Amino acid sequence: MYRRCCKSFKMKSRCSNQIASKAEKRLRNTAFVSTRSICTLLTHSMQRNDANNFSLFLVQKLCIDQKFVVFTPKDGPMVKDFMSHGVDVVFCNIQADTYLDDLSEKLRFYNIGMVLANTIMQCDIVLLAKSINIPTIWMIHESWPRDKLEYYAQEVFLRKDISSEKIESAFKIAECVVFPSQMQMQLYHGLYRPEAAKTIYNGIPLVRLDQLSLGLTRNKVRESLGYKPTDFVALHIGTICARKGQIFTAKACAKLITEKQCNNLKVLMVGARYIRNHEIQYIGQITESIEKNNLDWKRWEEMAPCERGQYPFTLMDIQAEVTRFYMAADVVVVPSLNEVLPLVICEAMAFKKPVVCSNIDAIPEAVTDGVEGLLVAPGDPDSLADAILKVYDDPSLRIKMGEAGRRRVEHQFCYNGMCDRWQDLIDRFPHESTKSEKIKGKTVLVDMDNTIVDWDAEFIKRYSDGSSRHEEIESLIRNRSHFEIERNFPEPERKAVLEVVRQPGFYCSLQPIPGAIDALKEMLAEGVDVRLVTSPHPTCYASCASEKYKFVEKYLGPEFLPRLVIVRDKTYMFGDFLIDDKPHVTGSRRDPQWNHILFSQPYNADIEDKPRLSKWADWKRVVCQHCAK
Repeated sequence: MYRRCCKSFKMKSRCSNQIASKAEKRLRNTAFVSTRSICTLLTHSMQRNDANNFSLFLVQKLCIDQKFVVFTPKDGPMVKDFMSHGVDVVFCNIQADTYLDDLSEKLRFYNIGMVLANTIMQCDIVLLAKSINIPTIWMIHESWPRDKLEYYAQEVFLRKDISSEKIESAFKIAECVVFPSQMQMQLYHGLYRPEAAKTIYNGIPLVRLDQLSLGLTRNKVRESLGYKPTDFVALHIGTICARKGQIFTAKACAKLITEKQCNNLKVLMVGARYIRNHEIQYIGQITESIEKNNLDWKRWEEMAPCERGQYPFTLMDIQAEVTRFYMAADVVVVPSLNEVLPLVICEAMAFKKPVVCSNIDAIPEAVTDGVEGLLVAPGDPDSLADAILKVYDDPSLRIKMGEAGRRRVEHQFCYNGMCDRWQDLIDRFPHESTKSEKIKGKTVLVDMDNTIVDWDAEFIKRYSDGSSRHEEIESLIRNRSHFEIERNFPEPERKAVLEVVRQPGFYCSLQPIPGAIDALKEMLAEGVDVRLVTSPHPTCYASCASEKYKFVEKYLGPEFLPRLVIVRDKTYMFGDFLIDDKPHVTGSRRDPQWNHILFSQPYNADIEDKPRLSKWADWKRVVCQHCAK
């Protein structure tokens, strides 16, 4: 069935040829240290859009341990982004008659052991991978109506070769289909096998976004854009096209300016591109609607510096980095007609901006009406205008919604959590060697407090004993931001906090974290040299150490006692890995012999450059990922 497709991979340019040549040479001559299967991710382009941004976020995290090769039909600005993370980018001509035949050949040449197909339009890749026995994870970003699958593929995205029958066939045979929302899973229910479907919410890298905003202020960013501190800036980010609904933003805001005297309202639309005819025509419709209201607009790229911020409406081309626009905004508007769960909503909430969104698809899974923002009927500029006016008139509401949005992103759209779930999903497929072979003979050092034992639970129990503050204390400790327990309390309380820590019997009363004891025993059974490496608390050295011996004897037996090491400085310990909840384990040695695997706790959630273990059931997967280092 794949004979119909075209002639081999054609490189788009001399630069593309050079990139592919270097990639092929590296793969021919390098014996990969890692025994993990090489994974390919296929994209439709290298332009900046939600699907590609998601792919880049995922690769940034997983490429530490997972070799990736990206196949794409088109050059674009994101090529450099992927290559900066050591990911080879190979260009292929999707218009070639033998495209799929040659793709099959290339998958074998690059020794690909796993395919990540990206969007419904790669249904043909899913079918191809199945035919040559390569496992596939299919990422579905769309929420196309089931009776219009062919229309969207052929008319909107110009893939005349994709039929509804082909899409449905791919759903039936896909080993794993990942949806970024429950709404999507329900939308396509019946097309896929129930056991093949997973929901993984797309995460965003909060730490990276926070770092990008360092040194910037709202007024400084506004000044660079020409906006005054007193301007009310409505921001609409996304490729300017019909499904994103920019025309409703234009009509709603024009109404507010002309009828409600919101004269300081300024609209910034970021995402114009002049590639597809229907997008160019849509931009014309937007500007025409603005002019009908006797209002002015201009392209940012055509403005003189003195003109910036002077027009009620500014249209800006697609940008590589959009962080600064969020900082300048008072509200972020997302009146889409067809959208699953756009990253722009989560990014806006990360910057504590209220959002006004269409009440469609999976957006209500991220935004509760009246809490993080306001939900409006799609395609209704009057309702949209009313919602924008509500936040326009109430600065305190904007602050309240912004704070709620940040909390929701931290809870529901955690970047590390998303990547952990993706890595776990990838690891369910077979790789080149068994995990037991890779971990046998390794030395794993394991911390105790808040790693093996639930230290916080015992502290909460004792500190709140007989107090009416139990819920308050439990919430504070379970969400604490500081590793040292006393630093989470006001100065006057810290002495009482430390008194609890040195109470007799505190450490031998600790309870194991679920799965921890079984994991330690399983490590030994797998041939791992396990050492419990723990530091006594400085307020009670002697009692802390003796009680930890009692804990080990009680839960692991006397035969485990020789494996317990009480030590002040863990950097002197020799091993392959240290599993520890402390964000940064430091000591006299600057370069310890072990690799630090974080055991997840709230106070280390902001660290993204270290591997982490979130539950003991995953210990083997996490350790195996790093055995090749």
